[in-house]
Amino acid sequence: MIKKSISILFFFSIALNLFGQKEIIEKVIGQVGGEIVILSELEEQYALISERQANVPPEARCMILDNVLSQKLLINQAKLDSI
Repeated sequence: MIKKSISILFFFSIALNLFGQKEIIEKVIGQVGGEIVILSELEEQYALISERQANVPPEARCMILDNVLSQKLLINQAKLDSI
C-alpha cells in the first residue's frame, strides 16, 4: 500500500514538472564584460517604442539590442577606466 502511494506521488510530481510553466521568464541574451542584457530589458524597450510609434519596423528588436549592448559597453569601459 505504501509503495503504491509513493509510486502515485512520484508519477504526479513528474507530471507536474512536465506540464508546468513553459513560458520564458528571464533569459540572458547578451553580455559585455560583466554587464548582462536580459530579455525583459529588450522587451521593455520594445514596448515603449511600440506605444509611441504606430509602425514599428521589423528589425526594431535588433536595433534595440544593438543600442543596449552599446550602452553596456560604455558602462563596462567606464568601470574599467575608474579603477
